[in-house]
Amino acid sequence: SLRTPDLPFQEVPYTHVWTLPQPGIVDPQTGKLSRVFEDASVARTNIPSLLWWAVTEEAELLPGEYTLDIFVGGARIARETFTLVPAKARVHRGR
Repeated sequence: SLRTPDLPFQEVPYTHVWTLPQPGIVDPQTGKLSRVFEDASVARTNIPSLLWWAVTEEAELLPGEYTLDIFVGGARIARETFTLVPAKARVHRGR
């Protein structure tokens, strides 16, 4: 959320941009290989909100660094980065 304790409730337009690791994934809207996904939305000040990257297809399990940038009025106001690592092979322990 955009925390503005001294200001009344506002709706603030923002853009969030996800950057995925190389080589990217197939964009379901264009059918092209893409690494950057951008969307516009509106935040409400002082109300908690959540952004996430949903992995819904096997092809989206792309190991590497993911970055979320949030822009208001063209200025980046936040950046969060995380790394998706492949699951380790399960170790079978006999009895």
